Amino acid sequence: MDPDPRIKEAFSKVKEDMLSIKLSLEELKKEILSSNNKNNALKNELYELKSILEEKKTNNNPFFLDSTGNKGVFRQTDNRQTTEVRQIFDTQPHLESIFISLTEKEFLLFLTLYQLEEEITAPLSYTQLANKLTISQSSVRDHIAELIRKQAPIQKMKINNKKVLLSVDKTFKSLNLMPRILDIRHFRDTQTTLTF
Repeated sequence: MDPDPRIKEAFSKVKEDMLSIKLSLEELKKEILSSNNKNNALKNELYELKSILEEKKTNNNPFFLDSTGNKGVFRQTDNRQTTEVRQIFDTQPHLESIFISLTEKEFLLFLTLYQLEEEITAPLSYTQLANKLTISQSSVRDHIAELIRKQAPIQKMKINNKKVLLSVDKTFKSLNLMPRILDIRHFRDTQTTLTF
């Protein structure tokens, strides 16, 4: 007895579908293997990068040091105004240009910071400077920002990502240039101009 042609056709279609599924599974298997290889390569790269970061941290690179108040957040250091202070302030023209460019209030604030820090031997807050000069804290902030922009030797430190303390750069102090700066400012203030 010959099988029913409809059954034969149904088995033939099932056989085709199974072959198609088998081919699809083989393609998926290849894609999964390829993805696994890529994942393993990425894991190796991550491991290498992690070891490089750990090496940098152990070398005490300041960029990689964690902030004290927020573990996991990189501390950003701003050393633009203090880089090579000795070289910057050893040149008379550059020294004059920095301190001559300061306004009277900026220069007064710088002198107050210098003098108060010498007296209490500790960095100062905006509040302490504002109280000493009887001006607002926001005025002190503005003047300090302008002093730093003009490359005055001021260091600004944040404590616990909140309180700001200010000090005159230690290298600048060690150069003992305050008398020279006062002479420059005094000479400028006493200078007269001729008019025709």
